[in-house]
Amino acid sequence: MKKAIFALVVLAVLLAAACTTITVPVTITDNAVGDKIGETTESFLFGRLYISGSGALSAAAANGGVTKIATVEQRVTRNPFMTKVTTIVTGN
Repeated sequence: MKKAIFALVVLAVLLAAACTTITVPVTITDNAVGDKIGETTESFLFGRLYISGSGALSAAAANGGVTKIATVEQRVTRNPFMTKVTTIVTGN
């Protein structure tokens, strides 16, 4: 019984360690960085199978009311079963 509990604890720690989030810049324009921020998220099962959402730049800009895009970033959150890609735009 103790070995089974130990194995479950080790598995939980390994799964938690496999979860990562990174944010990377995609592009920067000459437009001024404003106070508007728009985001959109798409989700994938096992990193490949599309589940939901839209990663379109135009959708992210529309969500934040951004008409002139200044910067674009992508935040990727991964765990062993699901991947979420969030597109973030800033501008005026």
